[in-house]
Amino acid sequence: MNLKQIKAVLSQIDFNNSNLTVKHDGGYVWIRNINTFNRFLSHVKAFNICRPQIEFLENSIIGKTAQDSLLSDSGVAVPIQNNADSLITSLTALLTVLNQLVPEDDENSVIIKLPDPSDFKQAIDFQNQFFTAISQNIINPEIGGEIILKEWEPGSFWMTLFLKTSAAVTLVAQMAWSAAVVLKKYQEFKILEEQTKSLKIKNEALTEIQRGIQEEMKLILESEAKTLQIHNFKKSDNHEQVERLKMGIKTFMELIDKGAEIHPALNTPESVKNLFPNFKKLSSVESRIKLLTETAADQAKGDS
Repeated sequence: MNLKQIKAVLSQIDFNNSNLTVKHDGGYVWIRNINTFNRFLSHVKAFNICRPQIEFLENSIIGKTAQDSLLSDSGVAVPIQNNADSLITSLTALLTVLNQLVPEDDENSVIIKLPDPSDFKQAIDFQNQFFTAISQNIINPEIGGEIILKEWEPGSFWMTLFLKTSAAVTLVAQMAWSAAVVLKKYQEFKILEEQTKSLKIKNEALTEIQRGIQEEMKLILESEAKTLQIHNFKKSDNHEQVERLKMGIKTFMELIDKGAEIHPALNTPESVKNLFPNFKKLSSVESRIKLLTETAADQAKGDS
């Protein structure tokens, strides 16, 4: 999770009403507002910061109950209160800093995570691959895109690219989705290939299976590229544009397979955000060819 995503999550939290409330009653302490605090805890645990406080609270009595209030002795309750207060204070301060240091993105931007490079040369190579794959598809009169590096997040391989137009962001989102579809099929075929090898069949048969897999991958890539070409460009039979889209999707697929991610800016309209694949659930991605084809057909009817 990058700084922009952390800022977005923290901005949605009502810190004033998220903390535990405690009331001393003789030698005991009532701990209240546990359910709200645990929901807050579930949101912030993904940040991988403030780990000591979070782990302590998750393993305490409040992390193991469904009740909203508990009565406990002070020896147990006081450390829970101290860790909860410390966590709230730390994350409130972090949000204040992020509001000052992390700028708002333009909605016509994308946020890209490069694969972790082995050295400086490979980092540059990954950047060049992204630049080529994107630029050859969005820098044209129809899409009207540009590529401007707006931000490089300190201490990470996350960068923000301004693409200028909504059409450019939409196309990059669809390319990323298609890349996830192709990657899923590629991984399925690799499993099939390994299973076939384990059967110890004849080399000739194995070669035929491998050739069949390669042909099927080409067909899937071609179908995805042609669908995007029809959906995003006026000329429906532009072979050169299809080839550029195939190159872009294949490059995205290879980079995603190495750990790259492609996300919308946080303030991108929801309708465009939904075009990007969920990188936490890539195995559930399905092709949108039928949906895009139907949309393009509907648009054509409306224009006629």
